[in-house]
Amino acid sequence: MDVDGRRAVVIGLGISGRAAARLLAARGARVLASDSGRPGGADEELGALERIGVEVETGGHRPRLTADADLVVLSPGVDPSQGPAAEALETGCRVVSEVEAASWFYEGHIVGITGSNGKSTVTALCAAMLQRTGVRAAAGGNLGRAFADLVLEEPGIEVMVLELSSFQLERVEHFRAHTGALLNITPDHLDRYPDAAAYAAAKARLWDGQQSEDWALFGADDPGAARLSAGAPGFRIPVSLLSGPVRPGVRLERRQGEEVAAAELPGMEEQVLFDVSAVSLAGRHNVANAMFAAAAAARQGARREHIEDALGDFRALPHRLERVGEREGVVFYNDSKATNVDAARAALTGFDEGVVLIAGGKHKGSSYAPLAEELARCGEAVVLIGQAAAHLEEELEGILPLHRAGTLEEAVERAWELARPGGVVLLAPACSSFDMFDDYTHRGRVFTGAVRRITEGAAEA
Repeated sequence: MDVDGRRAVVIGLGISGRAAARLLAARGARVLASDSGRPGGADEELGALERIGVEVETGGHRPRLTADADLVVLSPGVDPSQGPAAEALETGCRVVSEVEAASWFYEGHIVGITGSNGKSTVTALCAAMLQRTGVRAAAGGNLGRAFADLVLEEPGIEVMVLELSSFQLERVEHFRAHTGALLNITPDHLDRYPDAAAYAAAKARLWDGQQSEDWALFGADDPGAARLSAGAPGFRIPVSLLSGPVRPGVRLERRQGEEVAAAELPGMEEQVLFDVSAVSLAGRHNVANAMFAAAAAARQGARREHIEDALGDFRALPHRLERVGEREGVVFYNDSKATNVDAARAALTGFDEGVVLIAGGKHKGSSYAPLAEELARCGEAVVLIGQAAAHLEEELEGILPLHRAGTLEEAVERAWELARPGGVVLLAPACSSFDMFDDYTHRGRVFTGAVRRITEGAAEA
């Protein structure tokens, strides 16, 4: 789309909003960027926007903000059903997300990764596999750098591997994921969406721009993902951890006594993508994540040796089942990114016994009952924090001993007291962080700091 001389209004000045403003201004648009508050720590970046001609307003939106706009671009945190975004939609103005706007100026291959859980790991893994292959690939979107910044600052990127949230997909029009992966669907963000169906529909927009030759990878073991994939116009490619064969697709097999991920992919001969023993990340769910990443990378020429090299070197991303310390045989794991119930349940599946779980935060409307089976299998105790503590207590009562803590630091101390040698203290909150923290990374840093005080105290003793 030609935006030269057009009036573009960017609503929300987080990472994505600022990136969109920079890209649109560089392409000749007259940009007004507005935020209802004052983005923390962004003063220098806002000043840089003004120096390239972007009109910046913070602390509230002016009346009739979008009245003369040709185009409105939303940051992911902006709800299109409220405020000036809703006003723009009512007047028929074009309202799109940052990833939609960025896609207008990118001509390479896009790998789009969405789902309720595992997106970041699959995105980072896929980019690493492609880089091992010699492909100029970058990971971005909801992970790391915004798509718009990558388009503006990295013009030689051949493959963009993008983590895509439901918020980013809400307002896409022509965005095309040449390889799209829908990992799973579990109820989430019910504080923003009216129901689980609306949330799932936002995720399914990943398929909207696909064409018949595109790939649609989906979690065959997840009923929601399998159902949503039915509308994909491209090649539907199931990915399954279960023993039943999926053809075409990606599956697990035993060959010569070893468990391997085998694949039949469009236009390719049957192949082994990797030996499961090469996966360095904890948890069976990370085997599935590796299968998605490897299939997407294989389309761009990644061979088994590239895939296994990347898997062997890959370490857990910060705040995603990240091992952060050990004392007297008790290992501490930071999975602050487990912001919904299914993510917390998946984290628990990676352990056999002795888990003291720290859970709680901002309640998002989902039931915590799915945690009960895994806690009964591997749990030792649960320490509850935050706004959701009472909800968790009500649904988990009788499964394990439950304890309350007023702060995360207090919860870590209590969990350490409850843990046995050979056990685990696991932060997997099953909730968002906004009742007590800026975001999940802030929560994870506080947890890690509290763990270090325990582990370093042991070293000093």
